[in-house]
Amino acid sequence: MNTRAASGLTDFDKLVDKAIIEAPLHQLVTIEDIGKVVSFLVSDKAASITRQIL
Repeated sequence: MNTRAASGLTDFDKLVDKAIIEAPLHQLVTIEDIGKVVSFLVSDKAASITRQIL
């Protein structure tokens, strides 16, 4: 995820480019994406999901 803290890393832009290429959807995760997943996981719709890696 592209954050201000991460932008202080050496060669951050290269790391981001590599992450985008290697990601299944070829894009970075956004704060909104994380919020949607969290909303789903705390809902009754996710009641039978156990031990999954996101």
